[in-house]
Amino acid sequence: MNIFKNMKINKLLKEIESDVDKELISMNLLTIDNGKKNYALGSTNIKWKIQKRLLKERYNIDWNSPQDKNSNTNFD
Repeated sequence: MNIFKNMKINKLLKEIESDVDKELISMNLLTIDNGKKNYALGSTNIKWKIQKRLLKERYNIDWNSPQDKNSNTNFD
């Protein structure tokens, strides 16, 4: 991936962050205490799935999460 495409994806991930957080909170996978985010164990892959879905729905971007790129790695 070229550096400019990566920068664009990072910007878009930042733009959808609050919506991703809202979904995780509704699933009891995220709490925010005094501005500090506390993710539940096992929430990483779900977060990436939400990000992937929102990037596709809003920007028609097929994003590969770290799990997609490293299928033999356990992240949680």
